Amino acid sequence: MALLVSIGLQPILARLYPPAAFGIADSFVSIVALLLPVSSLKYEDAVMIPGDHREARPIMALAVLVLASVTLLVVAALPLRDALARAFGEPELATWLLLTPIALVLYRSAELLELWKARVHDFKTASLSTATRAIVTGSGRVAAGIAGGAFAGPGGLIGGFLAGYAAAILVLIRKAPMATFRAMRAVPFREIAEASRRYISFPKFTMPASLMSVATSRLPFLLLLFYFGATTVGLFGRAFTTLIVPLTLVGSAVARAFFVHASESQRSGSLAAVTTRVHDRMVMLAALPTMLVLAAGPDLYRIVLGAGWEAAGTYARACVIWFALAGIASPLTRVFDVTERQRADLATATISFLALTTAFIAGSLTGDPLTAIQIGAAGGVVARIIQLIGVLTIAGVPYTSALGAYGRYAMYALPATTLLIAGTAYGNDVAVIIAAAVGSVIYALFCVQRLSESSEP
Repeated sequence: MALLVSIGLQPILARLYPPAAFGIADSFVSIVALLLPVSSLKYEDAVMIPGDHREARPIMALAVLVLASVTLLVVAALPLRDALARAFGEPELATWLLLTPIALVLYRSAELLELWKARVHDFKTASLSTATRAIVTGSGRVAAGIAGGAFAGPGGLIGGFLAGYAAAILVLIRKAPMATFRAMRAVPFREIAEASRRYISFPKFTMPASLMSVATSRLPFLLLLFYFGATTVGLFGRAFTTLIVPLTLVGSAVARAFFVHASESQRSGSLAAVTTRVHDRMVMLAALPTMLVLAAGPDLYRIVLGAGWEAAGTYARACVIWFALAGIASPLTRVFDVTERQRADLATATISFLALTTAFIAGSLTGDPLTAIQIGAAGGVVARIIQLIGVLTIAGVPYTSALGAYGRYAMYALPATTLLIAGTAYGNDVAVIIAAAVGSVIYALFCVQRLSESSEP
C-alpha cells in the first residue's frame, strides 16, 4: 500500500510543486537523515541480540535517552542555521531548519517503535505504520499544494513529511500507549548502564558506519545544492524518490523481518540460505524498473510527471543502477548486526563513502549538473558493490549464486525493455504506456513462475 501511494501521487505532486520547492524539502530531509545515526548512537541495532524481551528493554531505553540528549544539542545549535543555509547558497533553508528537532524526534521515535514491533513479531502493526505514513505524507502534501499560498512551497512538502511520521507513531502505540511508556520508564538505570557497556561496539563502529551509509545516499543532495542550487536538487530528488524510495519502502519492511529471522538463522547456522533468498527477491523487485528507466527514462518521466521533468528522467537514467543496488543492499546490511561484525560494517561504509563523495565532488567541479550526477552515480555503483560484497561474504553466500540472480532477472525483464524501446521509437505516448504495462505483466508472469518452481518458502 505504501509503495502504491508513494508511486501514485508523484504525478500529482510534480504538477503542484516546482522543482525548487522539492529541492529545499529534499535538502531538509537529507540533513535530518544525516542526524539519525547520531541521535541514538545505533544502540537500538543490538535489540535483536538478547533472547529475552526483558533483556532487550534496557537497550531501547538507552536509545531513547540518547535521542533526548542529542535533540537538546540540536536545539542548542539552531542559532547556527542561518550560517548553514548561507553556506549552501539557499537562505530560505534557514526557516525550515527550525523544525529539525521535531523532525528528528518523530523520525527516530517511529523507527525505534517499528524495530520493537519487529522484535515481538508484530509485523502487521509495523507494516500498517509504514502504509499510514505514506498515505498521510502524500495526502498532506497534495492537500497543501491544492490549498496554495504559503502551503504550496517547501512548507507543504516538509509539513507532509512531519505529519506522516506523527501518524505512524500513533499507529504504533495505539493499542497500549501508556503501557509502552511505563515499560521503558520501569527499566532500572543500572541495567541501562550495563547495556551501554555490553553493546559499546555499536556506537563505536555501527554508528559511524551507519552515518557514512546515510551520507552515501543523502550527501549528493547537499553537494548538488551547494554547486548547482535547489532546482537541480529538486530534479535529482524526483529521480531519487521515484526509484529508490519505493525500493526503500519495500526494503524497510523486508529488513524488519530479515533482522529477526537472520538473528535466529545465525544461531542455527542457516544465515547463508536466508540471505540468499532475500537477496534474490530484492534483485527481482529492482530489475524491471532499472531496465525500463535505462531504456526510456526521459520519455517515462515526461509522460508520468509532466512537461518540464525530462531532466529528472535523464538524471534517473544516469543513477538507476546505483539506486537499484542501494535498494538491494539496504535490508541485507542487517547481516553486520546479527553477526556482530561492526568493524567490517565500518570498513565497507568508509570505503563506500569515500568513493561516492570523491566522485560527486570531482563531477561537480566540471560545472555541469548531468556530468556531476553521472560521475557521482559511477562512484555510487562502486560504493554499493563494495557493500554487497562485504555482506554476502560474511553471510557465506556463494558469488555464483548472487550473480546468477542479476542475470536471471535481467533476462526476465528483456521482453519488457524491448517492447518499451519499440513504443518510444513509434513516438506515441499511449504506445509507450501500453508497452510498459504489457512488459510489466510479462515480467510478473516470469517471476511468478520462478517463485512457484522454487523449493524455498
